[in-house]
Amino acid sequence: EVAKALFGSIQLNVDIADNGESSVSFAHQYKYDVIFMDLHLPDFDGFEASRRIIESNPKQKIIALTADVFAKQNPRLIAVGIKDVLNKPLNITDLLDILNEHFPMI
Repeated sequence: EVAKALFGSIQLNVDIADNGESSVSFAHQYKYDVIFMDLHLPDFDGFEASRRIIESNPKQKIIALTADVFAKQNPRLIAVGIKDVLNKPLNITDLLDILNEHFPMI
């Protein structure tokens, strides 16, 4: 809910998936400019969900959401195709920095 409110505060439309399976299903059904993927999901982790999404759509941009301050150093990020990391607790400055880096025209 915090992420949804933060994204909404800058007029971004969002869909919220409750678990890894839902995130993969949404990604197959809809076209997203970017997916913000929590790395800790109830059924399978965000690494696996990201791998499955990128396997079917190699151009999909995925940004990891995590409280792990060392996540950017995790080789699994690159291996599954995650483009960047947004650390929790989420804040507007970090979100805007990530969006400006990956989508400079927005």
